[in-house]
Amino acid sequence: MKTIKEYSSQNILRFFSYGDTTMFDGCIVSKGTMQSGYSPLFRLDECFILLCVEGEIRMELNEQEYTLLSHSLFVCPPNMTLQMECRKNSTFICLIPTSDYLGRHYNYWKQILPLMLETRGRNMIPLTAIEVSRYEHISSCVLDYMCYESSPGWPQDALSYGLKMLLCLIFAKIKDFMGYVDEEQEKKRISRSEEYFSRFMKLLAIHFKQERKVDFYASQLCVTPKYLSSIVKKESCKTPSKWIDEVVMEEIGYLLRYSTSSIKEIAYQMNFSNISFFGKFVKRYTGVSPHHYRHVSAYNKVTVKVVKPPMT
Repeated sequence: MKTIKEYSSQNILRFFSYGDTTMFDGCIVSKGTMQSGYSPLFRLDECFILLCVEGEIRMELNEQEYTLLSHSLFVCPPNMTLQMECRKNSTFICLIPTSDYLGRHYNYWKQILPLMLETRGRNMIPLTAIEVSRYEHISSCVLDYMCYESSPGWPQDALSYGLKMLLCLIFAKIKDFMGYVDEEQEKKRISRSEEYFSRFMKLLAIHFKQERKVDFYASQLCVTPKYLSSIVKKESCKTPSKWIDEVVMEEIGYLLRYSTSSIKEIAYQMNFSNISFFGKFVKRYTGVSPHHYRHVSAYNKVTVKVVKPPMT
C-alpha cells in the first residue's frame, strides 16, 4: 500500500521549498527551478496548476502518467492524488488558488469547479511560446509586488489585479482547450438556474458521502427532483445523478487505492447499505469488482479505466 500525504493550502507551502513561493489573499504563487528527484505522493484539497517553462517533469495523477515538457500546462482538480518526478532541472510556475479565493473573485461552484473537473483525463495542455512568455511576465510582476503586500493602496491593488489577470488567462486557455461551453457566463445577471446549480454543487461537496439520491438535494433546495434535473442539465450538460456518481466514485477510487480500510469499511464510510450493492456500484463504473480494482492499483500500477454509464 502506498503512503500518501494529505495537504491543505495551509501546509502545502513547505513542500515548495525551491524558488520564490508565497501566498496572497488565499492564492499560492510559486516560481523557480525544480531539482531532479521525486515529490512525496500527496493529495491536495485545492486546485493545482503547474506550468513547465523549461525541462521535463513526470506527473502521476490518480495513477495516470503525464510527461510535461517545455511549454506545457498541467491542471489538477481538488482532492486528486499526485506525485511529481523532475527528470532534469526544470523551470516552473505553480498556482494553487484556494476555494475561498476563487469563491471571492470568481463564481467557483458554477464556473471554476465544473471546468476543473472536466479536465480529468485531459490534464496536460500544450502552450505556445507567446503564452508561456506572457504567463512568466505576469507571474514575475506578481511575485515582485509581494513585498508590498502589507502596504495599503496601489501596490496591493496592482498585486490583486495582476493575480486575477494571470488566473483569468489560464482559465480561458483551459476552456479553449477543453472546448468548454459556458454560454451563461456573458450574462451580467446570475439567472435563477445558475443560482440553483451553484447551490447544488455546494451541497454535493458537503453531503456526497452520505446522500446519493437526487431527491435529497432537491428537498434541500425546495424544488422537485424533475426541476433540479432540468436546470442542472441545462447549466452543466450533466444530470444531477451523473454529478453525484462521478464525485462518489472519485472518492471510492481514492479509498480503494490508498486507505487501509477494508472493502466493508469503505462501503460503510460511503453509506452503502451492504457490500453487494457497493460492489455493483463500483463494477458499474470501473468494469471490475472493488477487490480487483484495489489489487490492480496496488500491485500492478495499472489504471483501471472508468466506464461511463449512460446519462440518466
